[in-house]
Amino acid sequence: MKVKISLFFAFTEKDVHKKLAKALNFPDYYGNNLDALWDLLLEPHEPWDIEFTRCKAYTKRNKDSLNRFKEVFSEAKENGAKVNVSFVD
Repeated sequence: MKVKISLFFAFTEKDVHKKLAKALNFPDYYGNNLDALWDLLLEPHEPWDIEFTRCKAYTKRNKDSLNRFKEVFSEAKENGAKVNVSFVD
């Protein structure tokens, strides 16, 4: 599954989780946090190709948050998650 997620109107980390959940059709029990994201990334699923756009706008407000997302995606991929992620300004 290939999705584009704009972070232009994402003001908090929770906003990013909500956008991810909607774009990838996460289950209702998704906890909207990095631990829950990690769990779903490592569950069996079709390959995900995620492109985050408008990252510059989000980074101005939440630089550390975006770095935490990048770390989770990177580590999950190293552990076998079928996900490719890019971050575009």
